[in-house]
Amino acid sequence: MILAAQYYRPPFPERRYWKEDLDGMKDAGLNALQLWVLWSWVEPEPGRFVFDDYDDIVDKACDAWNFFEQDPRRIASITTRTWATVNN
Repeated sequence: MILAAQYYRPPFPERRYWKEDLDGMKDAGLNALQLWVLWSWVEPEPGRFVFDDYDDIVDKACDAWNFFEQDPRRIASITTRTWATVNN
C-alpha cells in the first residue's frame, strides 16, 4: 500500500525543516512523497531555470527512505502488481 504526503509548495516549509519533516513522515509509516512544481518558482525569469531546492529535497527524501536500498524485494513486489504493469 502506498501512503504518501503532499509536501513542499515553495517557499514553504522552509528548507531548515525538510530533514526533520521527512524523517517524521517516514517514521509515521509514509512511503511516498508528492512534490508540487511551481513553474514561476523554477523559472524565475524566461529561460533561467533553478531546480536547486527541488534537487535538495529529493536528496533528503532519498536519504529518509533509503530502506528501499536495504530491501530490494519491496520494489520487486510492487512491480508484480497488475496496476504497475504496462500494456496489460
